[in-house]
Amino acid sequence: MLINILKQLPQNECSHDELLDQIELFRRNSTS
Repeated sequence: MLINILKQLPQNECSHDELLDQIELFRRNSTS
């Protein structure tokens, strides 16, 4: 789930935009 990925990401090292990019990439990969 996305929540697990969010927990794994170092939140203090990535910006909000980078986080959204990672989520978008994950969604694209899982739907294709």
